[in-house]
Amino acid sequence: MLIANETETEAKDIRYKIGLWNVDNLREGYRVLPIQGSGIVHLPPHHSYGPINLFDTPEIRAWLKPGNRIVGNVAATCRNCARGHTYWVLITWGKGGWFADIKAATNGDVIVPQDDWDTKVVRDHVLKNILLGAAAEIKQEDRFPIVPYAPPN
Repeated sequence: MLIANETETEAKDIRYKIGLWNVDNLREGYRVLPIQGSGIVHLPPHHSYGPINLFDTPEIRAWLKPGNRIVGNVAATCRNCARGHTYWVLITWGKGGWFADIKAATNGDVIVPQDDWDTKVVRDHVLKNILLGAAAEIKQEDRFPIVPYAPPN
């Protein structure tokens, strides 16, 4: 992941949140991949921070096999930003993927998980269909490519 400040103003107190699932390996039902969000104190105008490797821990790599689909949201906001950003993400592990800025989501929060999913009522196959269905609704022209990632040995 790369965090970029494409504005003319320094971004202050940047916070990002992550809600991603491996829909081909939904261990423990609806459990989201254990990737923590974090923050950055400041980012000067026209600078970027990263890349940040979200998947390079033994715990997370154990969940991922070639061809698995990782689906969900990454969101970011900052104290002095005009708006937050939420990105829909679909990655096919070992092949690449795409992300798209959800223009209507301006608060910098992830769209998933929903509070009512905590009741464990949503079964694995239903959750998989919800996530893949939402990703399929993103228009091709709104998608930006993600290059394949090869984890270190």
